Amino acid sequence: MAATAEPIRILLADQHALFREALRTGLENEGDLQVVAQARNGREAVLEADRTLPHVAIVDADLPEGEAVATIAEVKERVPRCGVLVLGADEDARRLMSEIAVEGAPVPGSLTCPATTEAISG
Repeated sequence: MAATAEPIRILLADQHALFREALRTGLENEGDLQVVAQARNGREAVLEADRTLPHVAIVDADLPEGEAVATIAEVKERVPRCGVLVLGADEDARRLMSEIAVEGAPVPGSLTCPATTEAISG
């Protein structure tokens, strides 16, 4: 029996449960992607990253209370190999990328709305 490749493990951080669930469904339909955790805020995202060690964290640029920059930094500190994808409206993503650059952290990838599932899954 041939060995199968390990799926890409994904953490979703977005305050909207319905959006997270829709994104999870779309990603997992790709077959080689697995959503291992979901978080509604930055604190939950960091805890879930520690627990699940994702390969990729998809973080909403508009997390409550401006938590996105701190969340990305802490996830990267705790799980250095975790890639980060910022998801948000064009203006939100640009603002967040600027804030990250000012803090001196590596700038993650970003997708602006509307993004297709092909753009997310590569």
